[in-house]
Amino acid sequence: MKVIYLIRHGQASFGQADYDQLSPLGYEQSTLLGASLRSKEISFDHIEQGTLLRHQQTFLAALGDRTVTTNALWNEFDHRDITNQYLQVQGTKVDEFLQLSDADKLAHFARAILLWVDNNNDRLEYNETWMQFKARITQALTETIASTKSCALVFTSGGTISSVIGSAFNFTASQTLKLNLQLVNTGVTKILVSSNGINVSTINEYTHLEQKQNNKLITYK
Repeated sequence: MKVIYLIRHGQASFGQADYDQLSPLGYEQSTLLGASLRSKEISFDHIEQGTLLRHQQTFLAALGDRTVTTNALWNEFDHRDITNQYLQVQGTKVDEFLQLSDADKLAHFARAILLWVDNNNDRLEYNETWMQFKARITQALTETIASTKSCALVFTSGGTISSVIGSAFNFTASQTLKLNLQLVNTGVTKILVSSNGINVSTINEYTHLEQKQNNKLITYK
C-alpha cells in the first residue's frame, strides 16, 4: 500500500496581473498546514511540487526544511491561455477584464473553462487541450507512485487534484470542474494505491484552517 497526499497551494493573487504569487493569507495557510503535517508525524519518503511559484512558496512555508523534487507534470492548466482564448471569442480586451470585480472575473473564468472543455470552436488553438491536460495528470500520478516507497506529498493545484479524483470516480468533465471550485487552498486529498488500483480516501481536508475559528482562512482562489 502506498499513500499519496495531494495539497492545493495556498491562496494566490487572483485578479492581479500575476496570479502566481501567494497572498499574505496564502502564506499563513501554508504555515498552518506545515504545523499540522508535523503534528501528525507522518513519514514522507518522497515530496514533489510543480514548477509554479505558488506551489514552491506553499512548500517552503509549510515544509521548507525538507528535500523536494520539482515535476512540471503537476502544474495547473494554463489559465492565462484559456482566459485569453475566451476573451478573444467575446471580443473583450485583457485590460478590460482585469478591471472587473473579482466576482465578475470568476464568472468569466468559469465560462472560459467550459469553452476549453467543450472546444467546439475550430478557431481556438489551446496550448493544451482538456484531454491533453487529463493525460498529463495521469502521467504525473503514475510517475509519483513509481518514485514513492510508502508515502508521498505533492504540492500542486486544484485543477490537477480534481483531475485525479475525477478519473478515480469516472466523473464527467462538468463534475470534475464543479469539484475544482470546491477545493480549499492548502486542502489535503489522500490517495491510496494498492494492487487493487487507485482509490480516493479523503478529499479536501482542511481542519488545520478551522482550528483558529477564523473563516477568512478558508479560501478557494
